[in-house]
Amino acid sequence: MTMTAAPTCKFPSIRTRFYVGLMLALLATCALPSAMGQTPRGSYAPRTRTASGPMEMPVESEEVCGPSADCFDLADDPCWRWACEGRLWCELDYLLWWTRASNAPPLVTTSLDGTPPETAGVIGLSTTRVLFGGDDLSSGVHPGGRVRLGLWLDPCESAGFEASYLGLADRRASFTAASPATPILARPYLDLQTNQQDAMLVAHPDFLDGSLNALVETGWQTVEVAYRQAFWRQCERRADWLVGYRYASLDEHFEVSQTSRFTVARPPILAGTRKDVFDTFAGQNEFHGGELGLIYQDTHGRWTGELMLKIALGGTRGRVDVQGRTVTVVPVPGGGISTAEFDGGLLAQTTNAGQHVQDGFAVLPELGVKFGYEITPQLQLTVGYGLFVWTRVMRPVDQIDLSMSQLPPEPPTDARQPQFPFSTTSFWAQGLQFGLAYAF
Repeated sequence: MTMTAAPTCKFPSIRTRFYVGLMLALLATCALPSAMGQTPRGSYAPRTRTASGPMEMPVESEEVCGPSADCFDLADDPCWRWACEGRLWCELDYLLWWTRASNAPPLVTTSLDGTPPETAGVIGLSTTRVLFGGDDLSSGVHPGGRVRLGLWLDPCESAGFEASYLGLADRRASFTAASPATPILARPYLDLQTNQQDAMLVAHPDFLDGSLNALVETGWQTVEVAYRQAFWRQCERRADWLVGYRYASLDEHFEVSQTSRFTVARPPILAGTRKDVFDTFAGQNEFHGGELGLIYQDTHGRWTGELMLKIALGGTRGRVDVQGRTVTVVPVPGGGISTAEFDGGLLAQTTNAGQHVQDGFAVLPELGVKFGYEITPQLQLTVGYGLFVWTRVMRPVDQIDLSMSQLPPEPPTDARQPQFPFSTTSFWAQGLQFGLAYAF
């Protein structure tokens, strides 16, 4: 196979949605109380337990919304713990979360010093070592934020609406290498013309200087709007069901760029020839669906515990845009240069380039556990754990095909490899959350 390569301009990654969404949510938090004429809630009335055990509390009552005077002194607090002068509440959480790593094939290799160019970087040989890929590409901890807003429709807080936004900042898993620090650099593939492993050399001390950069970037966000209704309450406990709408988005970007310069002529390639190769796989998955959920709360003095389980059913649309480009710069005898540019890199060629879209049914459950401590009747500190699982996504790294029937600028053969496999997998995001809850 003929090897030719070179990069183009960098495909932009998506970074703004998390920050825009968070800013809009914070502005709404500040503006809603004033717009609705809400006033800060006063202090709770003293709670004096006179009964030996909890009693069932009706969800609604014409006179009082709490249990009866046998459970608490309700003279100054007719709606007991669930009531307040204002009906608006909000929560702000800081997140330290992790997301499921991308599982990549071997993408960059090296070999022992002295390995000849014909076998340098070839997978399966004892002299070859994988530098990037071949396992999960973890992007580490994602900082993020979540904003929840809620409005109770009645003073007893038995029914209401709530909305939330959760976003994780984009995180990267990157790799950089260059000669002479790494004298041999290669990108492995399966040569379908010989049905054997081979490698595109990026750097080799015998004739080639080069450098390589690889990057995987991940960002995740979700929005929820729901109606919430209490269906069971006791003196210090309540259980609510909710129904609503869930949106989720997973934005990912994968790219590899390389630059190589021939230090020695390799006929017909002249010394000083530079080859740049660029491959990019940019993906986005979007979920839209209906959601059902249950929330259970238990209160002991100033402490509150909450268990939440939701499940959304709907459709997922996955899109991956594949682009490749190669530029060759050749010195002209007597001075000057000649530049040739064409579509296709190594992983992204004309056989798999373009935008690929796939629709399918997906399930997106959420699990949350939270504990809160009441500092004042209005303000509560919270700490908890959250988990989302998305059953069907199309991740860019999963679409890499290392089987090559040609290398640019060779025209595609009948085998037309690499192909776009339309592979799908599950995705999860989970971690810790630290926040403040405030009732207006």
